[in-house]
Amino acid sequence: MSDAEIITATEASRAFSELLHRVCYGGESFVIKKGSRLMARITPVVQEAEKTEMAKCDEPEMDEPLPDNVTEEEAEYFKTVIAQLRARQTEDA
Repeated sequence: MSDAEIITATEASRAFSELLHRVCYGGESFVIKKGSRLMARITPVVQEAEKTEMAKCDEPEMDEPLPDNVTEEEAEYFKTVIAQLRARQTEDA
């Protein structure tokens, strides 16, 4: 459980969409705590074959223009996620 970040149920409910993105695209794991009790764990559902395929994908270029409907906040979020994914690939290599 040491690799999972512990967050409160309130934090999880307020930022659930972001939490899912971090789990799915960033490979992060979280343990949800309510009061002093650990209640649940959220981890990515990625099979080994999928991990291999994901590693083969081309990395998006940070200099490529984003679509017009992407907000600055979303762009910063995506940049953060890409940086985290690149760091994990470096760690795994």
